[in-house]
Amino acid sequence: MMDNEDTSRRLKSIEGHVRGIERMVDEDAYCIDVIRQIQAVQAALDKVSSIILDWLGREDSNLRMQEPKSCVLPLDDAP
Repeated sequence: MMDNEDTSRRLKSIEGHVRGIERMVDEDAYCIDVIRQIQAVQAALDKVSSIILDWLGREDSNLRMQEPKSCVLPLDDAP
């Protein structure tokens, strides 16, 4: 099961970070500083994406283990 609390916490943190970037833009912050903060948000989003994909991979693997299905027909059932 995916840790929804952790994922939600990460997304809320990212949301706050984006608001901070918006303030930086409104206050005419130095462009390189804004870009660095955007890169930090992108890295945080990549981490959330990775967590979700890892969970999905494990779930998919568990489902395959419970309900084995083969795409290969036995030779005697071939058309």
